[in-house]
Amino acid sequence: MKQIEHTRLQNGLDIYCIKYDSPVTFAQLYTPFGGDTLRYKDTKSSKNMRLKPGSAHYFEHVLFIMPPRGESITTLTPERQDNLTDGLTELHNLGAIDANAYTSNDHTNYHFITRKNFEPCLDLLLDFVFTPYLPKERFAQEVGTILDEAKRGLNHATHAQYNQWHEQAFKKHGARNPIVGTLDSIPKISLEDVLSMHSTFYAPSNMSLVIAGHVDLQSVSTLAQKRFESLGKENYVNPPKKTRNTEPVETVIRNNLDNPMTRKDIIRPSVLMGWKQVLDPTRMSTSDMIDQHTMMSLIGDMLFSRGSYRRESFIAKGFDEDSFDGRCHSTRETGLIYGWGDTDDPREYVRLIQAEVDCLKKTGFEKKELDHIRSGALMNIERSMQKIVQFSLILAKWDAKTGDLSSFPATVNRLKTITLDEVNEKIEDYLADSKLSIVSMVPEEK
Repeated sequence: MKQIEHTRLQNGLDIYCIKYDSPVTFAQLYTPFGGDTLRYKDTKSSKNMRLKPGSAHYFEHVLFIMPPRGESITTLTPERQDNLTDGLTELHNLGAIDANAYTSNDHTNYHFITRKNFEPCLDLLLDFVFTPYLPKERFAQEVGTILDEAKRGLNHATHAQYNQWHEQAFKKHGARNPIVGTLDSIPKISLEDVLSMHSTFYAPSNMSLVIAGHVDLQSVSTLAQKRFESLGKENYVNPPKKTRNTEPVETVIRNNLDNPMTRKDIIRPSVLMGWKQVLDPTRMSTSDMIDQHTMMSLIGDMLFSRGSYRRESFIAKGFDEDSFDGRCHSTRETGLIYGWGDTDDPREYVRLIQAEVDCLKKTGFEKKELDHIRSGALMNIERSMQKIVQFSLILAKWDAKTGDLSSFPATVNRLKTITLDEVNEKIEDYLADSKLSIVSMVPEEK
């Protein structure tokens, strides 16, 4: 396991350094705030906020906006501003090989990789992430760009089916909505809302900086401290309070087999079967979260992933070799164990999978199944550790799920020691009928 060094600045920012003998350095700055968070209490006003779906993603886009270099500013939200620049362009000008950001269900991550000028690049990243410059005219213009992104998702059949599953499964959790938002919600995202989001979720005490490469923790900490002092953000501000996850464990709609989605862009029917998982981190210890995420992943992979014994049994029953696949996807508060594939008979497809799951609840998995998936998972982790970007991203995602990046080695150890009996005891819960939702999609009749 790679050595992970850690320190915490006086303002609460966690800094992690992962040593790599590498000619490049990879930096990530992220907040555990993503598309699923739609309700919270503003830390300054104590006002209960309710965001529009897509707000976290919208803010990720506009946070790159920067004023013209060298020009003094008197307000962070002018009506308009000419000659704007952006963080991506400025990072590339400094020599960054790649710079970007992404918003997921449970975190937003700003990152760059560079082989030169690492410290100026990091200083710039800290500058624009912690100083949101949002001219009102430019903020409003971003609506068109994000609407185009949302439309591209709707034009992709698999994305549309995946979104439909979440709408059927969740009642009130933010996971019910696409991360990018909807065509209705995106134009309604307000500047006032995103400024509240920034002051609440982009507090240094709520964020982490992860650096991988040939770096020195003390040098990184000193640079960050100086930048925060120049921004007036060197003092500790309480992070937002964690709120309970009150989403019901049952799915809202069991299936749409009687009224399937219709698409012009597919030639065969398709089915997505998924079991919803609801987690409440406020009531879970780190070891509880490690167990939940590890077991969900093992069960999903043993049941559906390519190369698993169960998937091979489905292929032997006539399932489509090319399209049939599945796995587990988990976030801080939710999980999804799912399988999907093309089929000429959606009802028979559902019947066969349900029969296999019912049998599994009685007999459990076999030892060879667990050993096979476990060895593959451990091999993938070992391989990822050799890749500076891939392993760093894995750590950031784990930190967002658990709030404890340093617990990742314990997760690997747990993966090695988990027993077949422990996994089989969870099958009835994770694959309960009440947690299942099925999305059928068929070609539109011509």
